[in-house]
Amino acid sequence: MKVNHCLNHMKRADARPSVELEEDLAAGHEQFRVKPNAERDLEARDTRAQVTAILNAMPSTLRVPLIMRDMDELSYEEIAGSLGIGLSAVKMRIKRAREMFRLRYAEGGGSA
Repeated sequence: MKVNHCLNHMKRADARPSVELEEDLAAGHEQFRVKPNAERDLEARDTRAQVTAILNAMPSTLRVPLIMRDMDELSYEEIAGSLGIGLSAVKMRIKRAREMFRLRYAEGGGSA
């Protein structure tokens, strides 16, 4: 019984069209081509995920001013007024946040 089942399976597999995945053979089949932007898109998605993880792992006292400055493009004075802290504190927090971000990004992750 099992032998017949295996033989039937092999016959059906032989009847199905197949393509070897060797580069020269697969190149002629559109479904096996990788889109030119696919690798770049994947890398961009990985980078976004890494940046998000790093920012989420940072203390909010550093993360918030950094995002306000670098993403929201607020001035140091606007950040100080919004957070109710001094201008020198804003500058120091942003400096520390950038240093922490660079270090964690170089290490390749968002954990402390």
